[in-house]
Amino acid sequence: MEEKVGEKVGEEKPQELVQIIRQWMKNDRDMTALKKELAKRRAEQNVINGKLIGIMRDQELPEADIAYVQKTQKRAISKKSIVPILTRYYKGDAAKVSELSQFIFDNRETVIQEKIALKKGAKS
Repeated sequence: MEEKVGEKVGEEKPQELVQIIRQWMKNDRDMTALKKELAKRRAEQNVINGKLIGIMRDQELPEADIAYVQKTQKRAISKKSIVPILTRYYKGDAAKVSELSQFIFDNRETVIQEKIALKKGAKS
C-alpha cells in the first residue's frame, strides 16, 4: 500500500479508502502523542542543560563525553528586528524606513504547502 508522496492514486474501492483514512488518523494520533512526549523531554533537557552550562562555564569536566561550546550567530531577520536597523541606517527618516521595510515584507517569496489535517472532534 506504499505510494510515493504526491503520486495520483487510482480509483480506490470504498473499503480501501476507509482503511487508508483510518491508518492516516491512527498515524496522526500516534505522532501527536510522540510530539507531546518529545516536548516534555525537551523541557527536562533544557533544565538539565542550564545546570550543566552553569557548571561547565566555570570548570572543565575531566574525561567527559560532553563539552561546553560557545558560538556566535546572527539572529533571524524579522520585521521587529529590521526596522531599528533601517532606522539607524537612514538616520531616523521614518518615511524611508517604513517604505523600505514594507517593500521587503510585501515582496517576500511565498510557498504553498499542502497537507491533510484532522478535523476537531473527528472520531476514528
